[in-house]
Amino acid sequence: MAKENENTQLDAQIVERLNNLDWDALKSATGITRAQVEANPVVARQLAYGSMTDLVYGHTDDISGAYSLRAMPGEEGKPGKIKAYTIEPEKKKGQTLFLYGSPIYSEKAIANLFERTNIKTLDKDGKEITVNIRANANAGIQVAVADPETKEKKYYLVSIHEPTNRIIGVPVEAVEKMLANAKVYGVELSEEQKKSLVKGDAVLVSGCVNKEGETFSACVQFDAAKRTLVNANPAWLRQAQRAGVDTGIKPRSAKKEAPEQKVEPKKEGKKTGRKMSR
Repeated sequence: MAKENENTQLDAQIVERLNNLDWDALKSATGITRAQVEANPVVARQLAYGSMTDLVYGHTDDISGAYSLRAMPGEEGKPGKIKAYTIEPEKKKGQTLFLYGSPIYSEKAIANLFERTNIKTLDKDGKEITVNIRANANAGIQVAVADPETKEKKYYLVSIHEPTNRIIGVPVEAVEKMLANAKVYGVELSEEQKKSLVKGDAVLVSGCVNKEGETFSACVQFDAAKRTLVNANPAWLRQAQRAGVDTGIKPRSAKKEAPEQKVEPKKEGKKTGRKMSR
């Protein structure tokens, strides 16, 4: 017998659909409860209507992690099953990566997801340090994924969610909606820039203004895990810098050190740039 729903944000039709699912099996396998799902109206609605849900966190004695859920119709007279999809994105020889239960075939996308790079930054004490980070905000291309049930292809932008080390995808049509009115440091994006971002590319946005009132240009890319635009990877920043563009990100720390440098080392900057591009 289904228990009464206390979440007033869920309408009767959603509640009725959720009533017909096997919650005990889901809890046993993942630790995820009905109350946990219903606490998030977006996830509850996605599950009720058969869509792949946003991430839901589960915990059992043996496992702990993030899952995407999907409801499957049950046999006549039996509750529907709730499938939980997860992925371990650590790429090993011969291992196939999956997004929501469907394999990712593009080697280029996989390489972009796992590419890492070293960048120089400042720690909390203002000391310059080198840190190793992911080189790309997303896979750099749209990834075609076949629906596990219908086999119909759908296109996603995919990124790695750092806290859980999981691969997250956002449908291309959803990315288009998110970027419809997007601005970068107050600058409206052109239609061409939006199209490039939806493809997975990084774009250069000029005319940005920081808190100090300084004008700069920024390289940005869509992060599917964060569902927003982020500063693009260092490779794109280096390309912009070699083109003579002040990105307003790394050059700002360099400007602070400029008075202490002589003219000669400054001329050698191009050599350093060429070495970094190899």
